[in-house]
Amino acid sequence: MKKLIIAFVALAALCCPSAWAADDQAIQQRLSQRYGQVNGLAADFTRESQYVAAAGQAARKVRSVGQLVWVRPLNLRLTESVPKPQEVVSDGRTMWLIQPDRQRVTIYEVGDNTQALRGLLAALSGLSALDDSFKVVEATAEEQGPAGSLTVAMEPKEPRADMGRLVVWFAEGNLDLLGLRIVSMVGNINQYGFSNQRYNPDTSAGHFAYQPPEGWRVFDQRPVQRRMEKGRSE
Repeated sequence: MKKLIIAFVALAALCCPSAWAADDQAIQQRLSQRYGQVNGLAADFTRESQYVAAAGQAARKVRSVGQLVWVRPLNLRLTESVPKPQEVVSDGRTMWLIQPDRQRVTIYEVGDNTQALRGLLAALSGLSALDDSFKVVEATAEEQGPAGSLTVAMEPKEPRADMGRLVVWFAEGNLDLLGLRIVSMVGNINQYGFSNQRYNPDTSAGHFAYQPPEGWRVFDQRPVQRRMEKGRSE
């Protein structure tokens, strides 16, 4: 295993964060013990997104607020209240983008046109075994977390469009997940901050399923084969 570089951020005499290399094995053990038994997370979140200019669209920033429920590996319900109500639901194979203000639902196959969420799911799923998919690198000054936190900066071992770099912030004492910073290969940034974390939340069987209300517009973006499979199963 390559040298594991962890930045431990603390209040120094001048109230500036300081970082130093920590013991590889000890840190990896702590993370594995803390997250090896974690199969799900529920939390309130804020997300700061920065999108680079592309395809004729100007660069932009978006701030979102909402609640997240995730269950390993790819089950997700992301409910946003700001900047406007909308919801994303994933059962691990199908993903629904729900826009109540437009009475509209768009259906995707997980992995298609959902790069930002693929990065989030990969980050959450990989917390128990960071070395499996990521190589740990030195965090920059900009990436340092708040005082009293552990900052772990990583890059995927295999190239992927949705994630060129991942930074994770943990509470130093109990290793609670404080936030994530996901940078795509083209430079888009999605930075999450978490609060009111609940681990291994109880979820009902239908929590990660969705049926559009009657009369709503439905845009199915899945491959034709998947639509045929869905039709045969109903």
